[in-house]
Amino acid sequence: MPLASLNPTPTLATRHGITWGLDAPTEDSSVLVTGTPSGHYIDIRFALTGAPTEGPFWAFAGQSTYKPLPSDGCSSGWGQVVRGEWAHPIDSMGNFEGKDYADVMTFPNGDQIETGMLEHPETGKPSQFKEYWTKPKDADAYYPIARAVYQQDGKDRGVMIRVGKWIQAIRQVSDTQVEVGRWREQAGSWVEEGLSAQSGQKSFPIEWFVASGKQGESVAMDEQNWTVVEIAND
Repeated sequence: MPLASLNPTPTLATRHGITWGLDAPTEDSSVLVTGTPSGHYIDIRFALTGAPTEGPFWAFAGQSTYKPLPSDGCSSGWGQVVRGEWAHPIDSMGNFEGKDYADVMTFPNGDQIETGMLEHPETGKPSQFKEYWTKPKDADAYYPIARAVYQQDGKDRGVMIRVGKWIQAIRQVSDTQVEVGRWREQAGSWVEEGLSAQSGQKSFPIEWFVASGKQGESVAMDEQNWTVVEIAND
C-alpha cells in the first residue's frame, strides 16, 4: 500500500515528486514512509544534495488516521478519496502538538496523490502542495511487521518500524534534533541505506529488533529501554 488506506494495512511508500502551487513537480529528498496496520508511521526525508540531514531534511513519526470523502465530481477512473490526519509527536522541526491534514486520491495502478496546504519552504506563506506517492520498486513483501518504542516521561521518544524488507528508526534528541536510520534487507543481511549511513551516529538496537518475535520483549541500550509493542506476520 503506497500511503493511505481505510483498512488496517501496512504502509510502504516512497515519494517521487512534490508540486507547490502551479510549479512543475520536483524532488529534492529521498522520502520513505513505513507504517503499521495500527496507523503508526515513520516518515524520513533525506536531502539528496549536501548533508543528508540538512537543507530540506525532515523526519517525523506518530499515528495517522483516514476517513472517506464523497467521490462526487471525481472521474469513475479514480479510486476512493480519503482525508488523512497525521499526528507527529516526534518531529525534527519540533512541531509536536500540531497535526497535518490532506486529501489522498488513488490511481487505478495504486499510486496516490496527496493534496493539502503547507508553509512554502521558500516564501514561508501557506501554499497548496501535491505529493506523488508510489511503492518502492523492490517492495515485494509487506510482512513481517514490527514496531518498537522508547519512552521517556510516559511519551514516545523513539520508534523503530519494520515493514517487510525495510526498517526505519527515529529518536528525538532535543526539541529540534533527531537521530534517524534506514535499513534494507539484502541477501539475508540488513544494510543501511547510503544517505542514512551518512547522517551520523545512531543509537538503535537493530539486531535485537530484527530478531525479536514477541510483543512485550524489551532491551536496554545507552540508557534507553526499547519495547516491542506491535507484531504482525500476515
